[in-house]
Amino acid sequence: MAEESLIASPLACAQQSFHTFNSGPSSSGKQSGRQLECRVCEESFSLGGDKVPRLLFCGHTLCHSCLLRLPMTSAADEASSSSSTTSAAVVNSVICCPFDRQPTPIDNNGVWGLKKNFALLEVLERSNGASEQQAGGQQPLLSPDLLRRQPVACSVGL
Repeated sequence: MAEESLIASPLACAQQSFHTFNSGPSSSGKQSGRQLECRVCEESFSLGGDKVPRLLFCGHTLCHSCLLRLPMTSAADEASSSSSTTSAAVVNSVICCPFDRQPTPIDNNGVWGLKKNFALLEVLERSNGASEQQAGGQQPLLSPDLLRRQPVACSVGL
């Protein structure tokens, strides 16, 4: 019973998430601090799948996979401290940010209900586009002068 009360508090949630992530596998070979990597697992974000970047209410971004690993607490404590409900969605639980311990309410959709970080997705798209162009993945556009010099075969049937 005492264990249940610890899990229900946001502070205990943050402490538990800290221990959960620090006891997981480490990737000491990777460099941290890169803009396009999740700060928890240090893996690159992706445009879809389990590495899509999602926003917490505090503004921090985590990949979908790491958000699924965060412990959730009951929203009963959060609901009792807040007198008014601002959204139509029913809040079932809360995820605490592993960086600043700020709670993010989670509705019936779970982690999938959190907003994607579209600004980061746009940077990721541009980064992927630039690397494809450097690797020769895209054909260069031809100027009108070059197009006029190329022979064109044409057949007209009468």
